[in-house]
This record gives sequence, C-alpha cells and structure tokens, in this order.
Amino acid sequence: MKSLLVALARLAVPLLALAAAPVHAGEVDVWLEAEGRAVHSDRAVVDGDSIEASGIGTSLDGGFSWTGGRTEVQFDLGAAVFDFTDEDRSTRTSLRAVASVAHEIVPDVTIAVAVGHWDDIITLEARETDQDAVGVSLAYESRPHRLRAEVQYLAREYAGAVPSTGEALRYEADYTYRFAAWTWARLDLRAEDVDSKDDLRGYERQTIRLSGSVPLDSARRWRLRPQVEWRGWTYDKRTVEATAIPREESYVAPEIGLAYGKTEGLKARLRAAYQFRTSNDPRYRRDAPYIDLAIGYRF
Repeated sequence: MKSLLVALARLAVPLLALAAAPVHAGEVDVWLEAEGRAVHSDRAVVDGDSIEASGIGTSLDGGFSWTGGRTEVQFDLGAAVFDFTDEDRSTRTSLRAVASVAHEIVPDVTIAVAVGHWDDIITLEARETDQDAVGVSLAYESRPHRLRAEVQYLAREYAGAVPSTGEALRYEADYTYRFAAWTWARLDLRAEDVDSKDDLRGYERQTIRLSGSVPLDSARRWRLRPQVEWRGWTYDKRTVEATAIPREESYVAPEIGLAYGKTEGLKARLRAAYQFRTSNDPRYRRDAPYIDLAIGYRF
C-alpha cells in the first residue's frame, strides 16, 4: 500500500504543476452552504458511512475552485455537529478537508488526484474514526454518458477503550445517464478491503446502488429521488456467537426521496428507506426504517 501512495504522489506532481498558472488566468468560484438535519432511525447496529441513530444536527460546508484551461483545482472544508437522541451517546463533531486537482488529458477524459482528512466519522469498524485518504480517478463524460472509476488508499485511527489503526483499499466505479436537465439514472459500485492491527475490525465489503432523479414540475425544482442499495460484507475475525464461523451480513434498502432546489439558494431533501437485513448471526438480523430530513441554503 505504501507503493500505491508513492505512485499517486508522483502522479500528483505534474498535475499540481499544471495548476500553478496565475489565478487571474482562470475562473474562480467560491461557495458556502449551511444545513440542518433531523434523523429517525431504528437501526440497531452500525453500518458505517452515515449517522445510524436518531437525532438532529447541523453542518457548514465551504469551497473554492479555480479553473484554467483544462485544469481545475478545488478545496473543500466542512464541519458538522450531530446530537443523538440516545443519552448514552455523546454529541458528535466531525470535520472534513479535501483538496483535488483535475486535468482533461484528452477531450472528454479527465484524470484527478485528491487528498483529504476526516475527523471523528462513523465507519463500519468503529463509531469514532479519523481518516486520511489519497485517491486517483479517471472520468469520461460525453452527454448523455458519464463514466468514472477511482481507487483510494485510506489510513484510519480508531478511538475507544483500546485505540488502534487500520488501512484500506477502496475501488469505486459509477455510470450516469442523463435523459434531460435534472433527469438521470445512476449506478454505483464499490469494493473495499480493510485491514487493522485489531483483527476484529478487518472486513471486506461490496456495495451496489441504483438511483435516479425525476422532475415533478416544469421548473424542475421539485424532484423525485428513488434509490435502492445493497451492501454485503464479511468480517475477518468477528464470528457468529459461540462458533468460529466468520460473520457474514448484508442488507437491501429501497428508498424514496423528495428533493427541492437547484444549485444555489434554498435546498431540501426528504429520504425514507427501509433496511431488510440478513446475517448468519441471529443477533444482527433486525430490519429497520430510516427517515432523514435536511434543509439548507447554498450561497
């Protein structure tokens, strides 16, 4: 994995050099978005990558991008606070910082390198995780098609009674077909392999997600957002109760969503999903609903 980091760093050098042109030679865009969020969830176990319990929260995200010719440099910063309904869980404060450089190497084909840090996020391995990541992606876009593939290296630190570390490789690919403005269908694929000094945190996981957007009014401000997601994972050392059999789990989560707003101004989204779980360990088979309402404003 260290060799992957070296390779990505070497790839980033020429892209950063391309981005070194004077700022006045390109276009600059700055944005800021504030959001409030309310979640109701009956999920009894951590699934990773999102808030898995009921509560309310707020977030503030900002960014800066410079585009010059065929090169774009972008910086993103974000902070979020989430207060859980469960009194046994403390309020979570998460931070995020990401920098990326993208360059169109030939018409319609873009290569990008990104580095980022996330502080106090939820992952499948732990409820308190700090993460550093470096990744490279390749994208092809020629309307109505967009195809993108990415590989990431993740270095993680887990808090808790017994702190530990871990690292992972994550492979992602997505394909989007755009029928018209704000009307599209998308397929996302992801595979990841996590290793840790704490054997109980290691696992392999796959994700398949199909989603879409369908405008409900002529101005396309209201949109229906259906989605269905499947995830399956196998733990390296976590076992079925009273056996030596590795735990294997999966879920299918159909979701219906309603979105309002466009690129700037008032934005809102309501998501309602139901998670159908399977597991070879009866303790982790509980199905559960999930409702998420977010209202924000992008300046």
